[in-house]
Amino acid sequence: MSATKPDVSYRVERRTDVSPDAIYRVLADPSRSLEWAGKEAPPIFRLRALDAPAGPLTDGQTWTSKGVISYFKFEDRSTVVVAEPGRAFGFNTESTVPRRLRPTWYGRFENRYTIRPDGAGSIVTYTCDGYSTKYNAYMWWAGFKVMTRMMFTMLIKRTMKRLAQQAARTTAPVWIGSETGGGPSGSPP
Repeated sequence: MSATKPDVSYRVERRTDVSPDAIYRVLADPSRSLEWAGKEAPPIFRLRALDAPAGPLTDGQTWTSKGVISYFKFEDRSTVVVAEPGRAFGFNTESTVPRRLRPTWYGRFENRYTIRPDGAGSIVTYTCDGYSTKYNAYMWWAGFKVMTRMMFTMLIKRTMKRLAQQAARTTAPVWIGSETGGGPSGSPP
């Protein structure tokens, strides 16, 4: 974590029926985020391209991504800083937002997911501290910060819901057998 105060911070917590290990497997494989934070995301807040090593990623590994927030296109380079299977995944992102009529904006984000068991499921907490590294973006100015926080918190909550749905889809049992009782111990296929 950075020693300076962030320009903006977000914290969102979500309970899911998916196990901590399943959530971690999706987080630690950035290529899967093209589904839950890309194709399934609203056009206003989505990943569009990603170049990452095969997951699960470990401390120090990096990946690049491109996407859109509102009408701004961004280019990111992320580095894993926390990789604790079933417990936590974190990465720092250096972000660039090229703009036509204004100077390019540069920012740094410290993204952390903590996962704790909760019955048969888990509670996922996402925190993000954002720092402007060249100049302060208008969305972080005092008058805009409240609206920005509300909008991004709503978008992050929806993104975390899609994360849990992706993890549930990838952990669903696969039955091998006929459609009439092919599952183990007479369970449905």
